[in-house]
Amino acid sequence: MKRPQFLSYVPALTATVLVLCVLLLLLASCTDPVDWSDYSGVNLIAERNFDAVDAASNEPLWYFADGLTGNAGTAADPDFVTFEEVDSGVYGTLPAGATGPVYRYEIVNLLANGDFESTAAPAAPAGWVSSGLTAAATDATEPITGNNSLSLDFELPTNRYSIDLSTYLAGGFPADVIFAFHIDFRMPVSTFGMDLDNTTTGSVQGQWQINRGDPISEAVVYRYPGAGLLLPASFNRTNSFMLDPDYPTRTFFSFGGLTLISQERTEGLFDSFRIVRADQGHYLRLSIPFTDNLDPTRPELKGGGTYTITVWAKPDPTAGTGNRIAARLFSAGLDTSTGNPAYTLAKTTTVYTDGPTNLEALADWQQLSFAVSGRLVDTGTATTEDEVLFDVVFEIGHYVDGSEYSDAGSVLLTDPSLEWSPY
Repeated sequence: MKRPQFLSYVPALTATVLVLCVLLLLLASCTDPVDWSDYSGVNLIAERNFDAVDAASNEPLWYFADGLTGNAGTAADPDFVTFEEVDSGVYGTLPAGATGPVYRYEIVNLLANGDFESTAAPAAPAGWVSSGLTAAATDATEPITGNNSLSLDFELPTNRYSIDLSTYLAGGFPADVIFAFHIDFRMPVSTFGMDLDNTTTGSVQGQWQINRGDPISEAVVYRYPGAGLLLPASFNRTNSFMLDPDYPTRTFFSFGGLTLISQERTEGLFDSFRIVRADQGHYLRLSIPFTDNLDPTRPELKGGGTYTITVWAKPDPTAGTGNRIAARLFSAGLDTSTGNPAYTLAKTTTVYTDGPTNLEALADWQQLSFAVSGRLVDTGTATTEDEVLFDVVFEIGHYVDGSEYSDAGSVLLTDPSLEWSPY
């Protein structure tokens, strides 16, 4: 009796199934040739906490670019950033699992009395000059923050209220420095103007027209240029500026319109007026070597994959006093152009960051996390244990995409961490 034709395929099918089963068993038994468990949950900077110092020089391992710190710390020669340890009288208690120490990281507001807290209402803040105004004073009835805000009421387009940056900007107003500014405001009108001038009508170097955002409300606090990412105002030019050396007398920052903006009347309340250097990011840095002589058990750095940076952050309870502003944005990343730790203000860097994270809802300790690609981390030329492959960088604000979010601010930090994953 002849077999059914389909039965003639059974031996071939059986052989194919056996081969597939063998392959599946082999694949199932294979393991990744690299033991990534050496990196899982490992803090690559466990021995490089905020208080760590170099064994040879006794210098702090966390540092800033040359020119940002190490100055006299005076109004004439200011530090543009500060990083200092604080005690439990400032930070209270540590979050669960954190061991400290706690440091205050601050980008300094260079504009004197930019929070208007050192002037009691109804006095006019020191340095501010009115032109054609019936009243110009701080307001303590409904301040935006703290106890006082700047209250202005312009009756005519030519009215203005100005301050001389060459005198009241820490470090002065040199012609070769770029600055960025931010301000909070409430106003019943839709637009207002600001500019640089020499207090003479028609002598305007730069001008900003601020358009109030939505929703339209006199009670809502708006921001220029939206540094907090909440309810931003719109703007028609960059918020960075510098002194034009061809017009060295135009050092006055003025509210109100001179000639370039047509307006019938402007009134409003202004606060947290802050100005910072915008030449480069105010990065808090930590150099990361290929292998760590402070931690011999730490695995060597890898290229590719993902580096995850974490740090605990808490609002600075001293913000709101002494011209200290609460930090609103926070970023972290890797600078792969490092190799020489002597960074200067003019040096171009190659920073890849994650963020910015909005801190405005921050009420207590919170662990911030930032994931950054390691594709530009090159380990191919690393030959010595102390060869730096990149810097970890923290930043209040966000400089990489321009000066729009270069901002003053202060925040408490503790327990930084760096982990690597091949994925």
